[in-house]
Amino acid sequence: MEKLCRLFGNSRQAFYKDQRRIHQQGLDEELIIEMVRKKRLRLKKAGGRKLYELLCSEFKQLDLKLGRDAFFDILRWYGLLIRRRKRKVATTYSKHWLRKYPNLIKGLEITRPNQVWVSDITYI
Repeated sequence: MEKLCRLFGNSRQAFYKDQRRIHQQGLDEELIIEMVRKKRLRLKKAGGRKLYELLCSEFKQLDLKLGRDAFFDILRWYGLLIRRRKRKVATTYSKHWLRKYPNLIKGLEITRPNQVWVSDITYI
């Protein structure tokens, strides 16, 4: 093992330290994912920021040093991010009972600039 480590320019101690770090990081991720799943049982649609704020105190109790971006990376990796809902904004409602004016330029051939000016006063 020592020859192999030196081949890559590391000491044997550095290799084993790295292995322990990777193993510990995996255990920490599993613990974090379990905590997130427990919170999501009660708060189904809680987003990442809210979860992070709720779990921050638990991270401190367990002596886990985890920033918001690393937390988001873990949620993203395990597919636990909640997609934002795109809200469709209601705009013009054309089926109202008020008078609707006809389109006066329909079929008109426009041949020069400033021949027709168009405006929309829907929200006025």
